[in-house]
Amino acid sequence: MRLIVPVAVWVAGLIIGASLAPATVHAIHATGLSCAAPFRVSATTLRVIDGDTFTMRLRTWLQTEQVETVRLLGVDTPELRGPDRALALEAQQYTIAWLKAAETIWVSVCTRDSFGRLLAVVQRAGDPLPLADALIRAGHGIKR
Repeated sequence: MRLIVPVAVWVAGLIIGASLAPATVHAIHATGLSCAAPFRVSATTLRVIDGDTFTMRLRTWLQTEQVETVRLLGVDTPELRGPDRALALEAQQYTIAWLKAAETIWVSVCTRDSFGRLLAVVQRAGDPLPLADALIRAGHGIKR
């Protein structure tokens, strides 16, 4: 019975095509967002593209690392190349500060979007509020 759970988690990682089976699986927090087969990995931010998209180094199965573009699930922020550039820069700066304040970042991977980005819930260890919800509460994004 104990072997079934780790194998099921590994298979779920293969099914979503992310190749990110985690070394340790944690319970997913209750955000109201749905993920078909979520699993959580720790991550380091490399570059914040805009308020809801960034490049991260994910620590994956067997402690290997993989660089991925991550898109926040559940929030939409203004685009840097759009008409609301000033608002987009504020959202980007908020995301940079929020991520820098974290000792450990958890990424709950859900699936990939049509651009190949990982759609995920991003959370600081010990903080029950995911980044998407923090952006919405701060007025930098809208729920989607």
